[in-house]
Parts: sequence; structure tokens; C-alpha cells
Amino acid sequence: QTMSQVDGGFMKVLNAAGLSQSQKDEILNQSPSNIDRDPSNFSMSSDSSYLSYTESSESSSESDGFYHPEDEDSSYYFKYNPDVTIHDPWWWNGFRWIKSESVELSRTMPKKEFSVLSWNIWFGNLMKKERMKQLGKVVREKNPDFIAFQEVTADIINMILSQNWAKTYYSSELYGETLAGNFGYGVMILSKYKFRELGSSDFEVTQMGRKAVFGTIICENGPQLTFGTFHLESNPQDDNERKIQLEQYYKLMEERDMVIICGDTNFIRDNEDEPLLPRFQDVWKEVNPGLPEEESYSYNTDINKMALNSHNNRIRTARLDRCFYTKNTITANTMELIGTEPFSEDYWISDHFGIYMTFEI
Repeated sequence: QTMSQVDGGFMKVLNAAGLSQSQKDEILNQSPSNIDRDPSNFSMSSDSSYLSYTESSESSSESDGFYHPEDEDSSYYFKYNPDVTIHDPWWWNGFRWIKSESVELSRTMPKKEFSVLSWNIWFGNLMKKERMKQLGKVVREKNPDFIAFQEVTADIINMILSQNWAKTYYSSELYGETLAGNFGYGVMILSKYKFRELGSSDFEVTQMGRKAVFGTIICENGPQLTFGTFHLESNPQDDNERKIQLEQYYKLMEERDMVIICGDTNFIRDNEDEPLLPRFQDVWKEVNPGLPEEESYSYNTDINKMALNSHNNRIRTARLDRCFYTKNTITANTMELIGTEPFSEDYWISDHFGIYMTFEI
């Protein structure tokens, strides 16, 4: 088998391993021509001098030549949707980030109670490295099962994924592949459990390159959980664009039973969530109905001086960051704001506060 016949993803793994040409040829020659060249089938020696191949049980099993209905994989959904771009998630294999293909059905989320963190972490350059360091401290403390970040840039992604805590997650991003064109920032999701599917869908109506990013995770008792994020159109006058974006998201999730989506809504009116109702409910309204409205403000220039500066010294208090879930299949237990205190005088992790939720299924 010649080098030109090998897919690009496999060659990237060989090249990244720093092997000589003869070592690469040896691996290619020892590998059967019909193997699944999943990087997870390869392991680096302890001294990083060679890469060895171990054939997976899936690739080594022989077909009896007969059609079995159970082999028809019905666990995929988004891969057959023409409006969705499928991505391979990234995972840390012990010495570098590599792409990981879809998880086998036996890999599940073993817990019924789980937590979600969503945060617009602000693309601004002000104290960026220190802010991302402080962000890591909060993530380590809260230890969420799922994370959604908005306003990530390529350098922010690098700062996040270089931290040790991130290496325990599967990531939708490594190089900023799905970031929004000329705007240079976008969204990403991370999961402690491997994605069955990972996809993105460009919003049909957007002047800012906005899109939905989402993944499915297989749960222990059988159903799949779909977790996604968004950053809706930003300008106050863009309420019609936000409405269309939510309608598109709703349609994407129409046939998914258990769904949690969260992010920066940029709502200027509380009822802008109507395109998601009644199937989706607002977590804050469900779990904190008696709390004063001001305690829900994730964007608060009265408290956060960085928000005041980024908002050109205009006063604004709003519950921009929200989480929606399918109430008939998931129970929301708690929701709180995080990152509400400065890590040093006048400096917060972001101009937004984060939102942290707990659920059970």
C-alpha cells in the first residue's frame, strides 16, 4: 500500500509522531489494507520512539456474509441531515490532541445526574491569558460534565486546551475550524463522554457568521442526550434574526428526545424564546421562580466593570445567557450564576457571568 493511498487524518498522526520515513513505511506495510485507520488503534512507545498498531476487535471480526438487520445502525441522526456538517471530536490521547471517530455503542454516560456549564468568555484581548487561567480554576472547581463556550477565538481555544483539566474532555474544536469567518470567533462544546455524533449547522439568517454546534452522547439506559450551544445575533434590532435562528435550532432538534441547549441569547425581551416553547423550557424559570429578577442577570454593568467598559460605559442589566431543556424527558435541579466576583481589582473572567446547571434523567 502506497503512501498516497492513506487518508490524510492517519498521515497526520504518523507525521505528528516524528517518525522517520522508514518507520512510517514499516507501519504501513505491517497494517492490513482493509483496517480502520482510527488513531486510537495506534499507541506510542514509552520513549516515543515508535508507533505500534493494534487491530481493534471491531475491525478484526469477520462477516459471515449474511445481512443482519441489527447491523443497520439507527443510532445516527445528524449525519443524514443535509443541513448539518459532521465533525470528528478531538481528544487527548496522553501526549497530543487527535481526532476521534464516532464512539461504539457500548460507550455510555454512566450517570443519571450531571452538570452543565455555559459561558460567553469574551474574545477581548484585555488580560486574556490571565482570564483563561482563572476560567480554568472555576472549571476545575465545578467539574461540569458538559461545557459550552461562546466567543472563543483560535488563541483562546489553544489557551483552554493547553490546561490539564481540558485533557479530560472531548472537544468540538482544536484549530478553530468552525469559527465564524471574518468575525474570528465562535462557539465550542466539551464533553466528559465521547460524542456519538458531533455536528454544526450554519444559521440561514445571520450577518455575523453565527451557527449551532451540538453533539449526541449515549446514556447508560439507552436514550441519547443531545447537548448544544449557540450565540444568537447580537444587535438589539436583530430580534427577527434571533427568532429565525431559534426556529432553525428547534427544527434541528425536532426528532431528538432529550435535548439541552444553552448559550448567549442576546435577548432584549423575555418572550423572545417563544420559538422554543412549549417543548423547551427555560431552566432559570423552572428552578428559581421565586428569586428576584436581578439575581438572574448574567450581563450586569452595575457589578461587572469589564461589562461596563465593553459596553462603552452604557448601563445594561439582562439575563442574556440561558439554558433550555426538554422538560418532559429531563429534570432540571439547580441553576446559578458563576464568575460574579473579580479575580483582581476591576478584572473579571469575562464581561458575562457564567451559568451552571444540574440535571438528571
